[in-house]
Amino acid sequence: MVSDTNVAPHYMASAEQSLTSMGFRVTHYLIQAGEPSKNLKTVHDICTYLAEQGFDRHSMLVSLGGGVVSDISGFVAAIFMRGIRVVHIPTSLLAMVDASVGGKTGVNLASGKNLVGAFYQPQGVLIDVDVLQTLPFAELKSGMGEALKMAMLSTAHASDYLHTLALHLHSLQAGVFNEETLACLEKLVYVCVQEKARIVADDEHDTTGTRAFLNYGHTLGHALERVCGYGVMSHGVAVAEGARFAAFLAQWLAQQGHMVHDDALHVTSLLCSTFTSLSDFVTKQAQLLDDLDYAPLFRRYAQSDSNFCCNILEAMHHDKKAHDGSIVFILPDNKGNLRLQVVEDKLIEQALRAYCEVQDI
Repeated sequence: MVSDTNVAPHYMASAEQSLTSMGFRVTHYLIQAGEPSKNLKTVHDICTYLAEQGFDRHSMLVSLGGGVVSDISGFVAAIFMRGIRVVHIPTSLLAMVDASVGGKTGVNLASGKNLVGAFYQPQGVLIDVDVLQTLPFAELKSGMGEALKMAMLSTAHASDYLHTLALHLHSLQAGVFNEETLACLEKLVYVCVQEKARIVADDEHDTTGTRAFLNYGHTLGHALERVCGYGVMSHGVAVAEGARFAAFLAQWLAQQGHMVHDDALHVTSLLCSTFTSLSDFVTKQAQLLDDLDYAPLFRRYAQSDSNFCCNILEAMHHDKKAHDGSIVFILPDNKGNLRLQVVEDKLIEQALRAYCEVQDI
């Protein structure tokens, strides 16, 4: 069982006891909690531990933790002895709605996020939203950022549940969960997993372009995480800011005479949505961001670093969606559908500076 220093004190003992009672011999490995642990050294250390403990092809890994733990554990399971079984027990909202489902595993390099990894499906994912009651509010908010992404991928019910949770933000921040919020969280997780599974089923290994839509908000989001330093900004908050910029970029391009459906932007794929227009998409996303109290934050970082926009642009070139040296965004078009497309560097840089200017601090 792989867990981290935050989760283990709460749930490790009960999880081990459950597995032991079913006849399993259980040993555990703890990693330091947080994004900085998501690296190749951690993978090496776990693989070495498994070998020393006599693990073989019939052994199984169980990840108990958030997205960092499931990403690392899944990757270890994929490469140790060329593949052993893995089961995920996610304990964060982000891991429940995204990281533990779909089979993407991996770790970060200094040059970018999730650049080393593998597609490796778990044998199962066991989700119990009751564990979210011990989750710090900042991590709950991070998970809502990923859920917001799913809401913009046409999951109408996810949007409804997020609006409901927004009414209880102050209570959740105080660590107060009631039956309504837990039921709402359970429904939110269910519809997000259901939608992600549908998309992954069409493009499990990310080869046709369909699965790339799950990266909505991640082009800027991953760049923010890298430039600001892994762990400084939570993944979900970065994704929420990335989604805000994607909507801005789509509108800005239209104002500059570059409609998102323009062939000059090299559109490669399309995901139809329930939105009726670009304006409808932008308005409803902005409402969700406001309701969930995601304040604009790009300008705050840009003001403290004159090279911030240039560094962000450079980081975007290491995004996994990048193609032939060009940056790829997922943007809403004039009909409110999402499109996977290339945008030129000079346009992105101009848009980043314009985006910075319109944000309030």
